[in-house]
Amino acid sequence: MNKKEMYQKWENEILFPTLQNTVFIMQKEIQQNIEQIQKTICAEIEKLFYKAAKKQCEQKINYITFHIMRQDILEGIYQYHLFLYDEYWYLKKGKEIGVLNSNVIYHHYNQFYNEILLQSNTYRSIFSIPELEMFAMKQLNIFHYFFVEILRYAINELTESEAYYKLKKAEHLEIQSGEYFEPCDKLYQQDIEIDYGKWKRQFLKQEDKNFCFAD
Repeated sequence: MNKKEMYQKWENEILFPTLQNTVFIMQKEIQQNIEQIQKTICAEIEKLFYKAAKKQCEQKINYITFHIMRQDILEGIYQYHLFLYDEYWYLKKGKEIGVLNSNVIYHHYNQFYNEILLQSNTYRSIFSIPELEMFAMKQLNIFHYFFVEILRYAINELTESEAYYKLKKAEHLEIQSGEYFEPCDKLYQQDIEIDYGKWKRQFLKQEDKNFCFAD
């Protein structure tokens, strides 16, 4: 068998069964502890929002993003970094506020990864540790999906909080989560309604000025 065929064999024998079992255990644990999980995540995000409000300058926020970093995952550190961005997010790195512990989901990824390594001893002559690590990380989006759903619930709760109110937000605001400088999952969007009466008054005032010529 060539390496590609061995990989497919390894997937069917080890990767998929291990992943299926891990997800089953994870779902069961979430269902049993969902209230406490949501309460803990809400409390931690609220602290980060208060911290963000204190650090914020006059620049208003367009994007609040929870970033997962692959380097953290490789080092066994399971957390999301909270960044604030303005409308020019694509030109700037953003302002990091702090980190949100994601062990509640990602300790399952850690168990999944360790189990993969343990069961792959017979394949060590074919796949290196870095290769097995890469194969496992291809499944990372599954764990990210579960954490995003928890974040989505928490954000819906927190948009009514004092901590969220204190943030200086632009007219268009998005809260999202994903890898750094990669497309993200939208968790929440807020578009502040324009005061069209005020806009009309300002427009007419400007038009009056346009027709005022100096002698």
